[in-house]
Amino acid sequence: MRQPDPVRELLADKTYDTNAFHAYLKQQNISVAIPGKSNRKGRIRHDKNAYKKRNVIERRFGRLKDFRCIVTRYDKLTGRYFATLCLVATVAHWL
Repeated sequence: MRQPDPVRELLADKTYDTNAFHAYLKQQNISVAIPGKSNRKGRIRHDKNAYKKRNVIERRFGRLKDFRCIVTRYDKLTGRYFATLCLVATVAHWL
């Protein structure tokens, strides 16, 4: 089985803007695209262009949530749920 590629960049919203989290990510050599909270004392630098990509990801997940069978997880078996998720993702991508 192929090993997954290591994480190189993290896109997150302002909720994850903590000093401890930033320090952990820096220790792991992960670049951060998290804007600073409005009440943060010092400004924090982040890649604004990379942060804009986060919107695309959130819209994809929002589109998947339009399908009730995914949100409520009618299929309790993992294989069936995964198959349904793949089918819905394909249909959502085409629409």
